[in-house]
Amino acid sequence: MNPNTMKRTFLAFNINASDDFTEHLNTIKGAMSSCKIKWTAFEKLHITLKFIGNTDKETLGKLYEIIDVLSVPHATFDIKIKGMGYFCRHNKPAVLWAGTEDSEPLFKLAQHTQSLMEAYRIPVKKAPFKSHITIGRIKHICPQVTVDEVIESYRGKYFQKQKINSIILYESILKQSTSVFIPLYTKKLS
Repeated sequence: MNPNTMKRTFLAFNINASDDFTEHLNTIKGAMSSCKIKWTAFEKLHITLKFIGNTDKETLGKLYEIIDVLSVPHATFDIKIKGMGYFCRHNKPAVLWAGTEDSEPLFKLAQHTQSLMEAYRIPVKKAPFKSHITIGRIKHICPQVTVDEVIESYRGKYFQKQKINSIILYESILKQSTSVFIPLYTKKLS
């Protein structure tokens, strides 16, 4: 398949950042202003349910079906956005994230998604689901003490409640200075 006809895709839930959450994010940005970080725009905040990657037209059709199947048994639910952490790359902080409180409906939806990916023979990474919202990507070395201080001050901080009421299939187009997310298919949960 021609790589130019492939779409880089993922399944996600939008996060509508409250005024309180955006205020905290702006405070975090200020505290880490000495670091070179590519911050996620507030309107792009989301929880990735499953990253698919390069996707051809046939697989897109399967993904539409999977979303339709997922929307029936799973009802709208609330999550609490709480805490902060980071993922490492080469033993250095690389991705800053806001977390979510454990949520049984979210965990069941993630499990069901993985089982449908296998049933539809869509090759995806079988990594355990880690519910998080990427808030920034560290581009250059950032003093570890700065990262740790900020993370520690927000470790258990409650940011907001978020209603999860639809699943969105996005295409992600990577550009030099940003990424563009194009919704391809959206389905409301029951």
